[in-house]
Amino acid sequence: MSYYNPDLKYPIEPSPTWNIQDSSKIKTAMECWRKYFFEYVLGWRSIRPNIHLIFGSAWHEALAHLYLTDFSVESVKAAYYDDFLPVYRKAFDEEDDEANMPKVPNRAFLALAAYANRYKDEEREYKILKHDGVPMVEIGGTVNLSNDRNITFRMDTIMEGPHGIISREHKTGSSTWLWDLQFYLSPQVGTYSHVLYCLYPERDVRGVVVDGTFFKKTKDDPKKDAKEPFRHFDFISVPVYKSPDNMNMWLNNMLWWLDMVEWNFDTLATCSENDKVMKAFPMNPTGCTNWGGCAYHDLCMAWSNPLAHCQKPPIGFQVEHWNPLELLTRVKLEV
Repeated sequence: MSYYNPDLKYPIEPSPTWNIQDSSKIKTAMECWRKYFFEYVLGWRSIRPNIHLIFGSAWHEALAHLYLTDFSVESVKAAYYDDFLPVYRKAFDEEDDEANMPKVPNRAFLALAAYANRYKDEEREYKILKHDGVPMVEIGGTVNLSNDRNITFRMDTIMEGPHGIISREHKTGSSTWLWDLQFYLSPQVGTYSHVLYCLYPERDVRGVVVDGTFFKKTKDDPKKDAKEPFRHFDFISVPVYKSPDNMNMWLNNMLWWLDMVEWNFDTLATCSENDKVMKAFPMNPTGCTNWGGCAYHDLCMAWSNPLAHCQKPPIGFQVEHWNPLELLTRVKLEV
């Protein structure tokens, strides 16, 4: 299952990660092919740690601890000190906390307690399913979409409750405004649903539930905090059920975008650093302001053909090819 042709001669050295496609890569392609080129073909990433990515990773590790144990006070403390804090502090020192508010350790500890308090009743109703005796928490692997297409995935949990089997996914955010709308047609949620349908009978699959924990930019106030210790957070749960027709639509879209990945790599093989413009991986200028602005915007402004400038990453970037299969997973699947 190849997305680039090793028999073709490319103007840059191929990376094995070119053949690894996941929902994050496809989402970036939907946003802008040129961004996909910079981030996943060249592997250029900012040398500055991203607070949202680091905090999200630390949050996932802490919640994995809770789901592997229980939602008790002792587990919340262990999840914070043993799982959240080491991941967070590896990237950020205490001196960074003021700039990173509200996604900082002391708020994370309170948020873990608030999360455990909110979902403690559901914890009793749902049980984590197992694969070969291992709890299905932090699952990763690949799943086939067709005879010549597959996609890599990472899921937070797979569990069974009173209404069927679900995947409960954890997200963090800052604003609840229209937040839920991004998941109903999300390629990522579609991938999770596809994995569930591949693993279990259709009648048993309930869908994907996306749990959002929102860190509000509220200020500490001892009096208010004593009365409402969890006032700094909001929670939203978004249940997404995909019928067979919905899944066929998702599959058709995914296969089309994966075909376009292959097309762009084929086109890249026809490109040269001497070309006036690079015809592969074209720009989508409507995505430049997404998520607070694209990290590669200035590069697109300056270069009509990035191949003439890609011998080394520019100042502020490093080469780090994204490979989700290298990330920590407790359960590995090939579906």
